[in-house]
Amino acid sequence: EDRYSHTDLWDLAANVEGSAYAVDLLRPALTEADPDLLAEIDAGFAEVDAVLVTYEAGDGYVAFTEVSQADLDKLKTSTAALSEHLSQVAGALGLEG
Repeated sequence: EDRYSHTDLWDLAANVEGSAYAVDLLRPALTEADPDLLAEIDAGFAEVDAVLVTYEAGDGYVAFTEVSQADLDKLKTSTAALSEHLSQVAGALGLEG
């Protein structure tokens, strides 16, 4: 998000945490409306978290420049899939209109 600060992992982690919080608030309704979608979302959060945890340092994360290309690719793939699943939540809950 800030091209020169190299704090992208902090930003990504904060965005994931906020999204996970929103899903947790909707978890009871999603469990009833579309448990398969909820399972996909939970798996997506787990995939992203599995990469992020390897780059934790102190109370934050290492600089983005220290992330391996393989892990960057994993993050791109897993966040894209997670984003796709999250975009389906409103429809699953009948909130699109």
